[in-house]
Amino acid sequence: MGEGFLCGEWQYAGALANAFVEFHRFTAASYKLPMCELFIGSAQLIAEYNGVVNVTHVRDKIMELIAWTETTRGLLVAAAMEHRVVSPGIAVPSVTLTNIAKHHFARNYHAMVQNLQDIAGGLLVTAPFRKIGRTKPHAVTWNIISAGWKVCRGSRGYGP
Repeated sequence: MGEGFLCGEWQYAGALANAFVEFHRFTAASYKLPMCELFIGSAQLIAEYNGVVNVTHVRDKIMELIAWTETTRGLLVAAAMEHRVVSPGIAVPSVTLTNIAKHHFARNYHAMVQNLQDIAGGLLVTAPFRKIGRTKPHAVTWNIISAGWKVCRGSRGYGP
């Protein structure tokens, strides 16, 4: 029993689990920020490619992506700044602020993905593949989608 995990000192298991969670949650939320930035950059680039960068609802969606990212970042910075020092001199980020950052990121994640999909256009996430569109059962659907896309590009300036 002396060779096992914690050498049988089970009374420290809870403290060890909490220590792991306190650091892991902080780092897990922190490494989400590059992905958030990728969402912002992708949304901006797609909007530019589609010629809709100045459309109000597109700008609003990009602003939401930025606010989501920077709120998560701000909460994590605050968690690091509001740390407590434990023996033997280890800084532990604020558990409360770390949990709020993780909650804010996770609660809004799907809405941010939806914003990115909306900016890319419904065709990106709902249209059948061209190969499928050429088959007889799907030809009418593909022709309607394709014609609608051409009309949108022509009348509203969408697309390249």
